[in-house]
Amino acid sequence: MSALASLPASAAGTVRVDVANGAPRLMVDGTAVRARFFFGGPGRRPIDIDPIGPEARAVTFDFSPGADALNNGTIHFRFGDSPGDIYLDDIHMTDIDTGADVIPLSTFDNGQAFEKDWAYWPTGPHNTVATVHVESGKGHEGSSALHIKLQEPPDGKWPGFHFFHQTNLSLQKGHRYRISFWARAEPARKLQIGFYH
Repeated sequence: MSALASLPASAAGTVRVDVANGAPRLMVDGTAVRARFFFGGPGRRPIDIDPIGPEARAVTFDFSPGADALNNGTIHFRFGDSPGDIYLDDIHMTDIDTGADVIPLSTFDNGQAFEKDWAYWPTGPHNTVATVHVESGKGHEGSSALHIKLQEPPDGKWPGFHFFHQTNLSLQKGHRYRISFWARAEPARKLQIGFYH
């Protein structure tokens, strides 16, 4: 099955959606082009955290997923589209029903790097807005913290920067989970937290 997309009169060529081996692919002038993949899916809205400001504070909340995510779940932290500094520490998530750690305490102390369990997007040359590193003395009670520094993008277009756990968490529908973390931000900003599989 193919669908033809019309182009403006000033453009030359054709764009088609073609099927190869049961999967759709984009064809431009008869040549397959790379498709773009957008992570996510249907679900409820993210959890809004009241503004985090220069006075550090602990954040704790409970939630229950509406679907299983067995070894393919993740949590995303989003910080909005404005420059500033965000510091995160002591990120921890437990299954309240079983007492098991889902995310063992992430303190970023004693050389604990964030790359093993955490990542951010976009990366490489597409990341024009953020630097992310562990910084000593900026965390809870003078410990290390993950420092995310956001700056205005050169072209004025924010790319949707977010920080997330590697996609390997196991969450069970109907279980209750508790997430806690320490945070501060300069200037104050809202945080959004979302869970995905």
